[in-house]
Amino acid sequence: MAKEILIPTATAGQTLYALVINTSGQFWRPASSAFETFSAGNYANYATAASLTEFGSIMVYYGDFPTGITSAGTYFVVVKVQAGGSPASSDSVVGAYPFNWTGASEATQGNTPAMFTSVQSSPTPTTTVFAGGSALSSSDNAYAGQELVFISGANRAQRRTISAYTGSTKTLTLTSALSIAPSSGDEFLIL
Repeated sequence: MAKEILIPTATAGQTLYALVINTSGQFWRPASSAFETFSAGNYANYATAASLTEFGSIMVYYGDFPTGITSAGTYFVVVKVQAGGSPASSDSVVGAYPFNWTGASEATQGNTPAMFTSVQSSPTPTTTVFAGGSALSSSDNAYAGQELVFISGANRAQRRTISAYTGSTKTLTLTSALSIAPSSGDEFLIL
């Protein structure tokens, strides 16, 4: 597997990295291929668990979950933005979430993988209602309650919650309006 870690941000061109923490609060240290109790002196070693790469310059970053972690379970991924020349414990957190791992790949139960799609021309997009691409689910309300984030177009980096979804037409309804109606082809992620 690859690109299991995925996070949208509000800024392009950042240096992001991910820390991986087990349910005992220990940090993954790739150099020793083991989890260990946090030590400030080893912080830079923990920060090598996963470096993240930006998709173009669309403010969405991805990285690989460490394959050296072979035990199935729930882990916590903490994504931070590197402020200086090397990772530091004072770096700001961009996001954090639980991650279910089979020991070899991302577990589907408990994780909702991001869905990438784009705005369609029909029905005519409004600030609260628009259709996504054909890869979206055909089940009504499949995405209700989930967030979406635009990664291109005039609404880039705007996040909204989906209040309703019609599977037959791939139409999403948002709980609050976007700044402007999206254009056909604007790309977004359903998280």
